[in-house]
Amino acid sequence: MTEKRGGMVQSMSPLFPYPRGSSVIRFALPSVALALLLAGCTPVPTEVEVTPEPTTAGAITCTDAAAEEVDLSGATWQHPRNSFYEGTEEDIPTEADLEHLLRADNALVVIYDQENLPAAAIEPLRDWIYMETAAVAIPSTDDPRAAIEVRYGGTVKLCDGVDTIQLAEFSATRPFGSVEEHDESGSGLEGIEPEVGPTTGPR
Repeated sequence: MTEKRGGMVQSMSPLFPYPRGSSVIRFALPSVALALLLAGCTPVPTEVEVTPEPTTAGAITCTDAAAEEVDLSGATWQHPRNSFYEGTEEDIPTEADLEHLLRADNALVVIYDQENLPAAAIEPLRDWIYMETAAVAIPSTDDPRAAIEVRYGGTVKLCDGVDTIQLAEFSATRPFGSVEEHDESGSGLEGIEPEVGPTTGPR
């Protein structure tokens, strides 16, 4: 069943090689905020040596891609119990589960390359997914097309790293509306068109 606690998703009732050594995460920490923080603790020297950020804004590149063809005829689906999966769980969502989420629940799905993404990139992805409405992330189960593959609203993006700013921008393009109430599991993968109105559905 769907359970909401704060903004955390508790329940909802990947692939070409990318360059090794490329940036895999984008952080945003304004230098002004850092200077203010330091000023409150110690006197600010005339010259301050600032360590460069791990990446620069826009370092993460995402490109459009075609969805992979998957035969889901006769498939059954169920709503995931969690929003983020580490890969050790026994109930990792299947392609049918993910396709249902995309078609019927207006969800955003992230498939991430657990083998090559460092923990420093996976952690902010996990935190973002937990706080995002109708979003699920799972590790890739075969050869990934990119560091992360993002699916939403009929669109597929292949990104060479984790950039939660871009993820939020992708998410914001989803059509807002109410999701027709339906069971926690079933068969058939026909989409349900959202109605105009307040956003509801898995969170």
